[in-house]
Amino acid sequence: MYRTIAWLALLFSPLVLLADTVALGKHGKFDIAVPLGWDCSAEGEPGVGRGITLRPKGGANAQCMITLLYLTQPTHMGKERIRQNFEKACESIAAGSLEGKAILRDFALAHGYGVYSVFTDASLAGQPASPGNYKVTAAGMVQFSDEVLAIVSLFSDDEKSPENAAMMTALVGARVVASK
Repeated sequence: MYRTIAWLALLFSPLVLLADTVALGKHGKFDIAVPLGWDCSAEGEPGVGRGITLRPKGGANAQCMITLLYLTQPTHMGKERIRQNFEKACESIAAGSLEGKAILRDFALAHGYGVYSVFTDASLAGQPASPGNYKVTAAGMVQFSDEVLAIVSLFSDDEKSPENAAMMTALVGARVVASK
């Protein structure tokens, strides 16, 4: 029985091999499980903000960008405030999408709260895939802690692609661990 469950877990979930930790200065550290066959890079200053990028090594047309922003005063924004702020921030993206508006979805996060919406680029619909031009963007906002807010963008050519699933799996398991 347990062997069957283990095999099913391996078959139906993106493989995650490598955990990466990014220092956030006095705000702690950011832990994320990097999907197998992906690279993780971090830029920015630990005390100011950090940008984390996940990219597949095999050349698939996908990329996950996580911009960690430090709040000047610890603030628990709450679900409704995050939803309102995110929906307003998405107006310009939604205007150029097939969807025409943000359709909010909750992230199933292990740590924190977040919301996202998927947008299909109207100008790329029906076109062949082109490296660096992403047909689908899943844009979101996550509050990992009272001090760290994240703006996330998952870029791919298909919301149902294995790359998109791998990015989503990495993101929903990510967390900010406070400094001791």
